[in-house]
Amino acid sequence: MDELKNQEQLKQLANCLIKFISKDNPNTYDYNVLQFIATETLRRISSQEVFSQPTFTSKEIQKGVLPEAEESKASNWLNPIYTKLEDKIKVQIESPLSRFAQQEGLNCYPWIEKTSTIGGQGNASKYKLVGLPILETKSNLLKKYEAKEGEIEYTPVKEIQATIFAKIMLSRELAMSGLRKWLMILYPIISIIVITSVAYLVYLNWFLNPSIITTKTLALLVSFFIGYLIAKSYKDRADRFVEDKVIMASDWFVKYKESNVLQELVTIKNEKDELSHKEVRLTKYVSTCNICGAKVYLENGEPEFPRRIVGRCGESPREHVYSFDRVTLIGKKLL
Repeated sequence: MDELKNQEQLKQLANCLIKFISKDNPNTYDYNVLQFIATETLRRISSQEVFSQPTFTSKEIQKGVLPEAEESKASNWLNPIYTKLEDKIKVQIESPLSRFAQQEGLNCYPWIEKTSTIGGQGNASKYKLVGLPILETKSNLLKKYEAKEGEIEYTPVKEIQATIFAKIMLSRELAMSGLRKWLMILYPIISIIVITSVAYLVYLNWFLNPSIITTKTLALLVSFFIGYLIAKSYKDRADRFVEDKVIMASDWFVKYKESNVLQELVTIKNEKDELSHKEVRLTKYVSTCNICGAKVYLENGEPEFPRRIVGRCGESPREHVYSFDRVTLIGKKLL
């Protein structure tokens, strides 16, 4: 009876991982390894090939991901991939994956585990699908909002291709709190004050000590004016971020090939459900268009919906447009 219960849980974990990866699959070796183990676990249990926990050798995994690869080098191929999964990918996706598992009604989230051995022939390491405890977050407790007919559900997804600057500013978890958060928010305001003050001093010096206007003087004034305009644009963006709590992430934070990433101002509460602090966080959400089945990504709502973040269908971005509620993660048809 316990064995059947364990197999049923494994099936749920496998389905959860497959669905999560399919939301925005980057089609890299690490994600393909995760998907293969989940898919093959589900297949073996469903076909009753095994009656216990399905496990996989490095050769089986390599053959599933790269059928034409040389089997004798399977361990050398898989070891660095597993290390990346544990040291990098897991850190980046465990929070959204844990949340997604909660939304799927699970009390744990899926991951893979390596069985260590003492080495030697016949003692090859094996990999298996396991369930890890749902993360205890400091943010609001998850509230499940059900999408009604015609609505879509957004899912926070995995690895964000962040720049080195973002990792320095936001930390490894791509989240920022405390002094760094306020420096980022107030930096545009400080910049505009400094530039305006210096430009005013230059103007006073020129006004009190009239002299012939030279090319150097004009270049200096034009430079200050351009700097003022740039600082003002950043200030306007910072004002919108503080007011709306969410904007599209700055190009300084995401790599050239990355897109559709949000910069959120998240409220963090303590165990007593009281305000603890706020933090700036990078998040990417995706969904599926319920009209044509294509992926839905978040973008600025302009020009149709000024100052709004909306979900646009990849196949019909001007016609299949949905709202975005960062609390309920539900989108309603706008066009």
